[in-house]
Amino acid sequence: EDVVMGAGRGYLDKLSLILRLLRALRILYVMRLARHSLGLQTLGVTMQRSMREFGLLLLFVCVAVTLYSPLVHLAESELAPFAAINPHHRFSSIPASYWWAIISMTTVGYGDMVPRSIPGQMVALFSILSGILIMAFPATSIFHTFSRSYQELKQEYKRVWKQEQHEEAHQSEFTSEIKEENQIPNKTDPSRPPATAF
Repeated sequence: EDVVMGAGRGYLDKLSLILRLLRALRILYVMRLARHSLGLQTLGVTMQRSMREFGLLLLFVCVAVTLYSPLVHLAESELAPFAAINPHHRFSSIPASYWWAIISMTTVGYGDMVPRSIPGQMVALFSILSGILIMAFPATSIFHTFSRSYQELKQEYKRVWKQEQHEEAHQSEFTSEIKEENQIPNKTDPSRPPATAF
């Protein structure tokens, strides 16, 4: 009986986790608001138009991380005098150094992995400087695309708004003419007999 209860509890835990994930996905309904927000539409158009720049950025970051991770691992593990004394240092493998390279190049700098040797600090310096340059190069192109997309969407909003205003004015003018025709009898209508005075 305990085995059955345990299996049922595991199933309920998984179901509960799935329901919580589905509840968290409700935030995606916010994307429906993008139709009414100029800023969100501009962001979406910019992301679509800047895919090539984002691809190049990702490529440059991957190449630089692949370059700096083994260098910092070599500098901290092989060249550092304290590496033999402290075998539990953070730069124990190249994959562990990938984390450090990504955090350093994006200038986040958590501080959980810090190079202690002079060669390691030199690698860190070049890593941070190249990260700043790599992030800055596509940023100007993406900003230009964002600015251009914003102006285009703004002009489109103005054009649609003016068209709607014109249609509303035309519609109200048309309905007022119809009302006037229905309220005032036509005095020059030849089918009507002339009014006789008594």
